Parts: sequence; structure tokens; C-alpha cells
Amino acid sequence: MRTYSMRHIARTDGQTRISVDFVLHEADGVSGPAANWAKGATPGDEIVLIAPKNGAASGGIEFNHGDAERIVLLGDETAAPAIARILEDLAGQNSDTPCTAYIEVPTGDDQLLIEGAPHHGITWLPREGALRGSMLAPALGWDVSDEARISVASPENADDDLVWETPAYSGSGEQVSTQAPTAGTYYWIAGESGVVKQLRRFLVNEIGVDRSQVAFMGYWREGVAMKG
Repeated sequence: MRTYSMRHIARTDGQTRISVDFVLHEADGVSGPAANWAKGATPGDEIVLIAPKNGAASGGIEFNHGDAERIVLLGDETAAPAIARILEDLAGQNSDTPCTAYIEVPTGDDQLLIEGAPHHGITWLPREGALRGSMLAPALGWDVSDEARISVASPENADDDLVWETPAYSGSGEQVSTQAPTAGTYYWIAGESGVVKQLRRFLVNEIGVDRSQVAFMGYWREGVAMKG
């Protein structure tokens, strides 16, 4: 089993078509079961899909900006489909909330076409061999304060669970708020768990952003395969 974000959903004639982006890891020893399946998949192949039910509360993207006056999205290549989905949904809803997205990807060739709104600022951050997270940290720092800078290069404990902290849920058992943001900036951050943890520490502990204004999701862990 592997977890993916839905890139597109189309419903016609009583049928639902779901699009998912797969990355094919071509180097020896780095490709997992999902990429291997996608590489050899042909029309008619069957899979078991566990997905949210339309209209029912469920986990996943965990995006709820409430009445925030501004939205900031940050993520690596694993969060790119979710960020694209958020931006395109906001555009389809004719939301006029200013939104800025920073997406760190391996190279400039990894950029996706995102059909956002004119007031959506989308910045692609190709690493081109730089350390993972090294592009996201300055982007977040510049957004919060011109003087703020952090480094996310140091590894976290690989035995830790993936970080998952949203205004409505805390994987670490912290007190959470049931109220969506009513003002200010709403931050949505997802990607490699160690990087996300350091960005969370920076925003909540150093900058003092209220927990109700931010969602942090560790989608994966460097060097650790997903169970299942």
C-alpha cells in the first residue's frame, strides 16, 4: 500500500475518473513498489483504492484555511500534487484570498502545470543538487521576516513517527483548536518529515505563529520505506 494525492477528479455519466501523479525512480535500488507498478501498468490492470467519500470528513490533504486573510503553501516534490490541487480548487471556487506557494523539486524539469488564479504566486525551487529542504527554509524565512533564516540540513531521528500537526489534530498529543483560522496567515506545509519538523519548530517556537494558523504534514521519511 502507498499513499498518493489525487491530482484531478472528474465525474461524468455516473463514473468517477481519478488522476494520480507517479514518479518513476529510474536509478538502481531506489524504486519502490508503487513506481514499479506504475512503470509496468497497462489499461485494464486492477488496483484496490481506498479514498475519501464525497461529503464525508476524512484525513488527507488537511487543508482548511477558514477565514484567513492570506495563505502560504510550502512543500517538496511529494507535496506538489496536493499543492496543485489546493490552488486549482481555490481558483475553481473563485476565492479571492491571496495565496503564495513555494514548491521545492529536484530539478527545473520537475515543475508541473498548475492552473491557479492570477493572484496566486507560485515559486518553484529546484534543488539542483542542494540539500533537501535548503530551498524551503529561506523561502519561509523571507515570508515571515527578512532577517529570519534557518537550516534544515540536520537529520531527525529516523525512529520518530511522521509529524502530523494540524489545527484539528495533533499526532504528538498537543492541545488542538477546533476553530478554523479567522484572520491572519494560514500556513500549510508538507513533505519530508525531518524538514517539516524543523519548519514547524521555526514557525511555532521561534516566530510564535499560533497552532490554529498552521498545518504540518510529514508525507515521508528520508531513508525509511513506508510500511505496508
